[in-house]
Amino acid sequence: MARSLAEARAAAEEEARLRQASESLWTAKRLKEQVRQKLPGRALLVISNREPYQHVRQGSQIISIVPPSGLVTALEPLLRACGGTWIAQANGNADRDVVDNKDHIQVPPQDPAYTLRRLWISREEEKGFYYGFSNEGLWPLCHIAHTRPIFRPEDWLPIRR
Repeated sequence: MARSLAEARAAAEEEARLRQASESLWTAKRLKEQVRQKLPGRALLVISNREPYQHVRQGSQIISIVPPSGLVTALEPLLRACGGTWIAQANGNADRDVVDNKDHIQVPPQDPAYTLRRLWISREEEKGFYYGFSNEGLWPLCHIAHTRPIFRPEDWLPIRR
């Protein structure tokens, strides 16, 4: 009888351990529920320079590609699971050809789960805000790089209206 109780206790402990281990894994369903509880009634927004999907011409076809980006790798699964809107600069040479009249497209292409809102900027604006302010100012500051951040007023002059 003692052996039977010990075996039952061991089996129950093993079952509890396995149950807890599987509950500690994040799934899309658990993530969506967590976001719903923490941000009730709110929409998720991601705002970045890099878009999670680019549309490019390949011969006579337009294809969708995922650009290399740590930010996209980290945040895209969140929007896939929970929905929302990603706002980003358009970079693909066919991006304009696939958006609606509000510059939106549903992504990912094979299983739409959220909205990509594309922004159109000039080369001059990109040179100032992205290559100047973002790459020479914010990037070294935020990554504790051993390079002094550079902030120049002229990096913002092209976008003042």
